Amino acid sequence: MRWHDWSGLIPIFIGVVVCLVQAAAAATIEPTTPTNPKFINTIATPPIKVFPTNIGTLTIPKWTLTNPKWSPTTSVKKPTFTLNPTFTIKFPITSLTPIETPDCDVPPPSSNDDFSATLSVENTPEGAKRYKQFIEKLREDVVDPQLPPVLIQQQRKPTRYFKVVLEADGASVPIVVRRDNLVVVGHRIKVLKGAKWLEFHPGYQPGSATVPMRCPLIYGAEFMAFAGNYPALETQAQLKRAAIKLGPTALRAAIIGLSSQYITDTNQALAYLIVIQMVIDAVKFGRLFDLIQGTWSKPIAPNALMIAREDAWSPLSTALLHASTEPGPDIPDLRLHETDALDPSNTQRLDLHAAVLLRVNPPGQNAGDGVWVPKGRQLLRILDIDPVSKNGQCIDLYGTVKVTDAMGTWKLWDRDDQHTKRYCPATESTIQPNPDWALSAEGYFKVAISLKSSSGGSGNGLISDGAIEWDALANTNVNVYDKEQKVQLHGKNGNYAVVRYSVLSNGAEGRFEFIVNPIKAKNKGAFQVSGDIYARNKGSQAYLYDSPEHAVSIPADSKVNMKPGGTIPLRIKMMVIPVSNTMELSINIKAGNDYIKGTYSAIVVKPNFRKPSTFVIKGKEGLYQLEGTIVWI
Repeated sequence: MRWHDWSGLIPIFIGVVVCLVQAAAAATIEPTTPTNPKFINTIATPPIKVFPTNIGTLTIPKWTLTNPKWSPTTSVKKPTFTLNPTFTIKFPITSLTPIETPDCDVPPPSSNDDFSATLSVENTPEGAKRYKQFIEKLREDVVDPQLPPVLIQQQRKPTRYFKVVLEADGASVPIVVRRDNLVVVGHRIKVLKGAKWLEFHPGYQPGSATVPMRCPLIYGAEFMAFAGNYPALETQAQLKRAAIKLGPTALRAAIIGLSSQYITDTNQALAYLIVIQMVIDAVKFGRLFDLIQGTWSKPIAPNALMIAREDAWSPLSTALLHASTEPGPDIPDLRLHETDALDPSNTQRLDLHAAVLLRVNPPGQNAGDGVWVPKGRQLLRILDIDPVSKNGQCIDLYGTVKVTDAMGTWKLWDRDDQHTKRYCPATESTIQPNPDWALSAEGYFKVAISLKSSSGGSGNGLISDGAIEWDALANTNVNVYDKEQKVQLHGKNGNYAVVRYSVLSNGAEGRFEFIVNPIKAKNKGAFQVSGDIYARNKGSQAYLYDSPEHAVSIPADSKVNMKPGGTIPLRIKMMVIPVSNTMELSINIKAGNDYIKGTYSAIVVKPNFRKPSTFVIKGKEGLYQLEGTIVWI
């Protein structure tokens, strides 16, 4: 259910009537070539009403205007739309992936605020006192009264909102916030004829640069030019949080800026970086609140550890809830060394990391509906990336595959033009990004791909340049869990890459360790190991890891010198699977003159957060044995 504001409906209604009357005389765009209007880049079902220029303009991303005529090529069917006698709109269909355009014209049922809170900001001791009372009262109001400091259950279709009204120097900004996850939805500004709601952009559907993920949650709102997550805000503001000092002066300036219809996108994003940290994150994190309120008259920027906490609030909440209910994954180290690391068993000290926790139970088939908190975590699993050249030739590939998640930014694949790798269609070779740790899908992630080829012909140049973005909090009503997704990210000259991935609603990270030991005392000297070890996950997804590129594997033609008790060096150190699934392993190695084998059917393990999965396989000759351990986190 979208948030509905009934105020100001009369001028809006009058404006709609005027637009409809004038639209009757406007041009109607009709396709001259039949096509499916739900394919990528078609955006809306024809006919499309084009309003006269004195009412507004038609924004057509990635479409082109030609004057006076345009003829389609023979290679691709291109629908032609006539705008007027001198212009033609044309666009190619670059993919046959169906994209549903949401119907945002149907008004939702009315929805009232759960509550409203107002803060008048002043740079005075009295202002600091009011700020303290405001944040403490918000914490009391947002949590579930039946639980510890935890929010209400996160909703797939949000229906619970509250409003924060910020005031400063005569300016006033109403801001709508989701109660289930404290996501800021948008704010209202005054315009010449009444008021207008602005909402953070939800991003575009995977594989499309034009179709929004969803309708506005605030009925009738206009999308801003950027999303509300921190990476998007920092990019738009051209500033990092570490460079922004927080305090009453900054917050007053942000309120005045957000209340204006003339604020630039850059300053709007900067204002939200201040507002979200000083209001929403101050509710989430006691230490950030103490930092701001304790130095009210002296602005201060958050340090690296505080910023890491802000980014990791969702996985941090999951870990703390696990720690408070049963043994489970450790609290994330945030990829930083803390001196005040929280003992998971000491739940009375939750405020060291978070004063309010997010409660997540995503709607995937493996999430375990009805449980208070899932046993596992929301995890991203990138299966493979398939680079494709237009002419089907082999590609000498280089470039990067980077992932930004709640814990930071990591390069999963990185090659320069002096160290290319060849990919050929005949061999069905693909890129398998193999991170050393599980990638979090709790909160925000972005998979950014930039792949180039140094090969000759049409395959030369940019193969793929694009990104897949996910916001677990802002887009709960459209996020897809536990289902394989295939997305094309295009480059130039008809080249592209297909990214195959899935987001697990309730996943487990299994970390591998394989040790080889002699069985008999006479074999305690150094020895060589060769062969391969494969791991695969079968179940509802039926993803199979059965090639050297996919597998936990030592190449068959390579040998590793080892000593007794040594650990086999692995290409892949972990695998992510649904908590409800099993993992199978196939082992075929040679240790010295002994052969150690284990089949998929013989080695089957299931995630267990209470204790590791272990097994021992003895060699055929009885000389060596392999000791396997999988730690689940």
